[in-house]
Amino acid sequence: ADKQVYTSISIVDSNSVLLDTKWGGLTVYAGQSCVFMPRLNIPNWASTGMAKIYANIYSDLPENGGYPLCPESSAQIPILESIYVDPPEDSGNQQIIQNGTYRLQFILPPDVLPGEYKVSVVAWYKGLQRSTSKTFNVTVVPSPPWPSFAIKPPKAGPGYSITFDASSSSPEGYNDTITKYSWNFGDGATATGRVVTHKYSNLGNYTVTLTVIDAEGFSNTTSKIVSIIILHDIAVLNAECLETIYDLWTVYITVTVKNKGTVPEEFNIRLYYNNTEATSTSIQLEILQSKKIILQWNTVGIIVPANYTLKVEADILENENNASDNSLTFGPVAAFKLGDVTRDRIIDIYDVTCVNVLYDTKEGEIGWYVMADLVRDGIIDIYDVTCVNVLYDYQY
Repeated sequence: ADKQVYTSISIVDSNSVLLDTKWGGLTVYAGQSCVFMPRLNIPNWASTGMAKIYANIYSDLPENGGYPLCPESSAQIPILESIYVDPPEDSGNQQIIQNGTYRLQFILPPDVLPGEYKVSVVAWYKGLQRSTSKTFNVTVVPSPPWPSFAIKPPKAGPGYSITFDASSSSPEGYNDTITKYSWNFGDGATATGRVVTHKYSNLGNYTVTLTVIDAEGFSNTTSKIVSIIILHDIAVLNAECLETIYDLWTVYITVTVKNKGTVPEEFNIRLYYNNTEATSTSIQLEILQSKKIILQWNTVGIIVPANYTLKVEADILENENNASDNSLTFGPVAAFKLGDVTRDRIIDIYDVTCVNVLYDTKEGEIGWYVMADLVRDGIIDIYDVTCVNVLYDYQY
């Protein structure tokens, strides 16, 4: 993936006096290389000899908490001649500070390798310079793993297979891995593995405990509650239908239903138009499962023109916890005579013209108008032209 980075290039003379530093922000594109070529200034007071150039790439500017993204690179160049004069009071690249004690802070990257590191500090003023350095060790601090897991579903009925997934657990330690996942389900049963399943026989709340062990032998434990209850709850979440239809059509209504309970359910879904039942179907849903179903409304014989209110209704289950969302009413849906494309209660030249203008338009294309697709085959073609001509001059 593309990455925004910050690059610094510094040059110091043979006495380790900083001569210049340049910073720049770069976008490194995936699979490509880029070049950062700033102009470094070597002042005339620089000491002759081998100077060093250091290059670093950071995640952000250091003052914003940025850290190195890769090991520092360096190169040497000779400074062959120098007409030495006192450096200016402010070289433009140095911070002039008063006497005293100063604290330097820096942030190690999270993936820094263990080992010995050296920090050097150089101070100079008008040709005088002093330097000092300190070494420090980065060691691996033993860190126990971090256990975490999900319960799917968190509530279920007796005998239902529940999944316990510890994939979100983390080893935490340097270059570490989790070697064992141990489960205690709170009913006397146990298991091992990153992802396991378990069925409870009796109702109640059970404490599920996960213990993880890493390659270094450290362990950690966490727990969650799983509820085993009998809960019946069906909900009709959504219904979608055309806002305008014709008689003699088969109208398709897309309905979304969900089992919000803790046991699998089988029930009926019915469709009503103005309180008249149009169709019904049976459906099965697992725990917490949502499903879209298609209900068909045959509009032969309906009164046109008219507005219809539709209602989708699911069975109210025995001992259902919440029946308030078992039905959904929507509309109005406006109904007209087949062929009345312009909806002016007469099938005439305007309707014929509309179908001909849209001829060969397919569903989903720009200009698509579903009411011109009289035979409902997804394209406005000769069949639609024939249909509107057969019904020509019909008034209602």
